[in-house]
Amino acid sequence: MPQFKPGESKTAVATMTNPTSSPFDYSATLYMGVNMVAMANASFNLGAGESKDIRFPVVMPTPGGTYPVYLDAWSGETLLGHYKAVEDVIIVSAPLPPSGNAAIWGIVTDGLTGVAVPDVQITLDGFVCYTAWAGQYDIDNIAAQKYRITFSKAGYETVSRDVIATGLPDYTELNISLPPIVPAKPTLVYAYPAEAQVASGGTGYINYKVGIPDITTGYILMFLFGLEGIYWWTPYACANVDFRAGAKADYYEGSATWYVKYLYATPYKFANIPRGTYRLLSSCELYRDGTLVKTYWSKVDTGEKITVV
Repeated sequence: MPQFKPGESKTAVATMTNPTSSPFDYSATLYMGVNMVAMANASFNLGAGESKDIRFPVVMPTPGGTYPVYLDAWSGETLLGHYKAVEDVIIVSAPLPPSGNAAIWGIVTDGLTGVAVPDVQITLDGFVCYTAWAGQYDIDNIAAQKYRITFSKAGYETVSRDVIATGLPDYTELNISLPPIVPAKPTLVYAYPAEAQVASGGTGYINYKVGIPDITTGYILMFLFGLEGIYWWTPYACANVDFRAGAKADYYEGSATWYVKYLYATPYKFANIPRGTYRLLSSCELYRDGTLVKTYWSKVDTGEKITVV
């Protein structure tokens, strides 16, 4: 039987088949344990006669023991089947630190934004726990001695510290700033207008080729292509291409849409871009959870021009 550590992240894969002659939307829930605790859900569509591997990201339970694995498959509100995996899963119990009157506590924050980070896995000499909703943790009733403590979460660098646990009157406070894994620098191969002339008030297209690194959890990498001297409010006066978490390092090419109008007042008042010839500029920005965290370049001349007629 497969064995995992408490709190370990794994992906279960189940092959699902639509035996009918029509396409259907499905959902499935994966359970673990004799009391059937729901661990993961998935929604998917299968065409007529189609089979597909469906993935279920699972964080293993903390208590050690043997866990049977079940799967329920649904179409709408109709239960199509209740299945049990051939093999159970074994969670290997984590060793407990020696007992005592000392404690270690603190808050884990994002190294870029300073925002509290929940669900960070904390390992103390093999013992595993997690930060709560506000990034806080508290490991108490342990012996007053030196420990090796590690903080890890997907999308962040792993941080380890040596720390001495102390008792009253001052428990050991250890706050951690967890550095996000920031993608490497992207590149712009080319960007040029699909048409040398576009109609004022109409629609234009920018052909592009860009190189990107792997985009990790929480990040969006955005390329912007806009007219010099005109306010950008994508897709007005500016085309944009964004790459979200899960995008793989490679070169990508395509065509992005923009409107030959600009925002001149709020709320949402637009006017046609005046006739004339404009330089095409490019920017590249990195966002994390909606916050701009890095500008790789800003309004750089691409060497191309667009004429508005």
